[in-house]
Amino acid sequence: MAIPPLLNNRNIEEFEAIMVEMVEEKNRFEMLFRSAKSNLNGLQEVIIQEFQFSENKNCFSSLMQKLNEKWSKDLDEMQKMASKLKILHEYTEKNFKSLLDCLHGREIKQLENNEREGDTFKKICEHCEEVVQELKRTAQHFRINEEDIRYQSSTLFENLDFGSEITAAIIRAAENLTKENDELKNENAELRNTIFILEKENIDLKEMIKMSIVQEKKFEEVENRLDRLREESERLIKACYDVDEEVDDLKNQILEWLNANH
Repeated sequence: MAIPPLLNNRNIEEFEAIMVEMVEEKNRFEMLFRSAKSNLNGLQEVIIQEFQFSENKNCFSSLMQKLNEKWSKDLDEMQKMASKLKILHEYTEKNFKSLLDCLHGREIKQLENNEREGDTFKKICEHCEEVVQELKRTAQHFRINEEDIRYQSSTLFENLDFGSEITAAIIRAAENLTKENDELKNENAELRNTIFILEKENIDLKEMIKMSIVQEKKFEEVENRLDRLREESERLIKACYDVDEEVDDLKNQILEWLNANH
C-alpha cells in the first residue's frame, strides 16, 4: 500500500517571509511617523517663539516654506510606506486565504483517504483472522485424518493383506494429505507476513494523521499573526490620517496669523 506524500511547507515559509517583511515595513513606518511628529512639534515651538520675539515676516515666510517642504517630504514618504504596506497586506491576505483553502481541501481529502484505508485495513485484518482460524481448523482436521489413516493403515498391515496395490494407494493418500498440510502451513505463514505488513502501514497512517494535526496548528498560528499585523496596519494608517488633520489645523492657524498681521 503506497503512503501519501507529506504536505510541503514551502508556501508557509514564503508567507512567513512576507510577514517578516511587513513587520520591518511597519517598524520603518513607525520610525518615520515618530520623526515627522517630532519635527512637527519642534517646528511648532519655533513658530511660537518667532511669533513672540520676532516680527520679521521674511524670516517667518522662509520658516513657513521650510516647514511645508519638510512636511511634504515626510508626508510623501509616509504615503509611499502606507501604500506599500497596503499592497503587501492585500497580497498576503489574498494568497494566504487561497493557500488555506487549498490546504484545507487537501487535508479533508487526505483524512477521507486515511479513513477509507483504515476501514479497508480493518476488514482485511478481520478477513485474515477468519482465514487463519479456518486454516487452523483445516490443519487440525487434516492431522486427525492423517492420524486416523495411519492408524487404519497400521491396522490393515497387521491384520489384512490387501496386496501391494492397496498398500501403495494408502501410502499415496497419506503422502497427499501430508503435502496438503504442508501447503496450508505455508499459506498460513504468508498470511501472517501480510498481516505484519498491514499493521506496519497502519502505524505509518497514524503518524501521518499526527503530523497533519501539527501542521493545522501551525496554519492557525500563522493566521493569528496575520490578523495582528492587519490590526497594526489599520492603526498606523489611522494615525497617519490624524497627523494630516493636525497639520491642516496648524496651517489654518498660520494663515489666520498671517492675515491678522498684514
